[in-house]
Amino acid sequence: MKGRQQRKWCGSWRSEKKSELMVFQRRRLPNRQKFLEDQKAQVESRALEKFQTRDWKAGDIYAPHDLSPAEMKKWRKRQGPAADAFDALNMNPLDLYKVRLEPRTLCSRSHSNAKTQ
Repeated sequence: MKGRQQRKWCGSWRSEKKSELMVFQRRRLPNRQKFLEDQKAQVESRALEKFQTRDWKAGDIYAPHDLSPAEMKKWRKRQGPAADAFDALNMNPLDLYKVRLEPRTLCSRSHSNAKTQ
């Protein structure tokens, strides 16, 4: 008798644990699904960020065509400087060379100004 009661108690204990586990899983399932959806959305948004080449600032107004690939391509292009650096500094770049080559007539070598051995 004692063994039967013990088995019955163990069986009911197992069924209680099983039902608790099922309840826990039912509660956990929506959270898990939400987590997986959030992860998927995050991966997709990171992939789209690569194409988002324009940096938007707070208060910027934009139209839907501003998000098109053609517009993004315009922003991806590097803009050249508006003015030449040497012109802005009023310098001659030829004055900055450190090597001075003598004209061929003044040089003792007949073929070139470079050293040869």
